[in-house]
Amino acid sequence: MEGLVELRGERGLVLGIGGGGDSASAALIQLWLRMLGSDASIGGVVWERLPVDPTPGPIRLDELRPVERRGLATGWVSGSTHAIRGGRSFKPQVARVAEVLGEEALAIDLWPGPVEVA
Repeated sequence: MEGLVELRGERGLVLGIGGGGDSASAALIQLWLRMLGSDASIGGVVWERLPVDPTPGPIRLDELRPVERRGLATGWVSGSTHAIRGGRSFKPQVARVAEVLGEEALAIDLWPGPVEVA
C-alpha cells in the first residue's frame, strides 16, 4: 500500500455519525488507517435503530454505564457499556464495536447541542 496514501499525522479519530451501525462501518476505515501506520481511534454518535432502542432520539451519556466522560458531549465506552432507556438495558453499537476491537471507543452525545459537540 506504500505510495497510495500519504498520512499527514500519526493519530486519527474515525467517527460513525449516523448512529446505529455507522460505528461498525467506521471501524473498517480505522483498521485500514492502522495498516498504514496511524494510531487511529474509533467512535460514534450514540443513537440506535428502533428495534434496538424503542425510545426515539440520540442516547445521552448519562444513560450509559460505564462511561468515562471527557466533557459534556463525549465519553469513552468499552465493550461492557450498556444503555438504560425506557426501562430497558441494551448495548449500543459503539460499545459493540469497542468489544469486537478490544478497545475503548468515543461516544458522542448530541443532546448538549452543536457547540458542545464541536
